[in-house]
Amino acid sequence: MLNEIKEKLKGLNPNVFYGLAKVDVEEWNYIVFGRKSHNVSEKNNRDAVEYYFVAIVNEEYIPEETAASVIETMTSIPGMRVTPGTHDYNYAKKGGTDMTVEVLELEFYRAKRGR
Repeated sequence: MLNEIKEKLKGLNPNVFYGLAKVDVEEWNYIVFGRKSHNVSEKNNRDAVEYYFVAIVNEEYIPEETAASVIETMTSIPGMRVTPGTHDYNYAKKGGTDMTVEVLELEFYRAKRGR
């Protein structure tokens, strides 16, 4: 699943990282994805839901269409759904500069049947 996510996201931005971005990235316009949590069913202890995050990172601001493109790309993976509710924007300074970096973290989930 992780390889499939990575390849799909690379279709949107070639700078895709798993877990954490490399600290030596020159341009802060990239995507980071990873696993967020694993929720085992209380009913049978075999079924589970796997949660993933996709963080879009851009210098200054994230273009308005980018979030929709990421959601469309991720939900094109069979069984993958965007988690309903609020997905927060966060802000940081690009190391050693006055440049603002905007980050949007989206959450997705996918049911896993059996082990």
